Amino acid sequence: MLLEWIKRHKILMSIFGVVLVLCIILSISYSRGNLGAIGSGVQTANSVTQAPVTKGVNWIKDSTKGIFRFRAVVRENQELQDRLEELNKENIKLKLDEQELAELKELSLALNYEAVKNSQGHVTGDITTVNGASYFNTFTIDCGTEKGIAKDNIVVNGTGLVGMVRETGRHFSKISSIIDKSSSVSYRVLNKMDIMGIVNGGGNGMLEGYTFDMEAEISEGDVLITSGMGVYPAGIVIGTVESVSFNQGTQLKTITVKPAVSFNSIKKVLVLI
Repeated sequence: MLLEWIKRHKILMSIFGVVLVLCIILSISYSRGNLGAIGSGVQTANSVTQAPVTKGVNWIKDSTKGIFRFRAVVRENQELQDRLEELNKENIKLKLDEQELAELKELSLALNYEAVKNSQGHVTGDITTVNGASYFNTFTIDCGTEKGIAKDNIVVNGTGLVGMVRETGRHFSKISSIIDKSSSVSYRVLNKMDIMGIVNGGGNGMLEGYTFDMEAEISEGDVLITSGMGVYPAGIVIGTVESVSFNQGTQLKTITVKPAVSFNSIKKVLVLI
């Protein structure tokens, strides 16, 4: 049967035989490292086919690595920015705490005034709004009637006289400072207690006034304190005399005074109640 089938399919068997022989030859050539012409052709075709595939695979790998590396850099950058922001906030908080401590320390000096000691009590207030361009002629603090503050209460800080309460609400008080044009303060000269006079707000951050006695020996550098006459209690520092002149019209000595309080930078005040 087999022989008859082979006889009927001689061409097919011939082709099969040739293919089989070629496969055997190729196998022997590969194993011995001798490719020959046929083997070389097969290897060349294989190389040509594999080259672009290999390049494509390598490009995909490199691109993938680049994407992951970029994402890692972005993540690290964001983490650094977040940490920097935290450090900035901590630094600002430390500076604010230091400033708060310095202001409270300065404010505590006001407790040495006799007026403060003789008052029924005092309230510390933070300035919240200012009505004025460069100087705090009038301003608002963050406490009012809920703390016992009332109209005409005296306001001081650690360096001297600030002014007076003009209006109060449940949680606020409006203060008129001594540099406001509506202000008027009776003074004595420290270490020259017989010299007295009046100073008013100049509206420009300074005080202007005069002496009651045109012969009074007041001079630049003299320190003025409240006299106790009028609404302000005695002994609170007002400021320092910067200039003295004689007014022919009033026949009085006029003075310009620099306030003891820095009215362009105060943050806290003490209200006597």
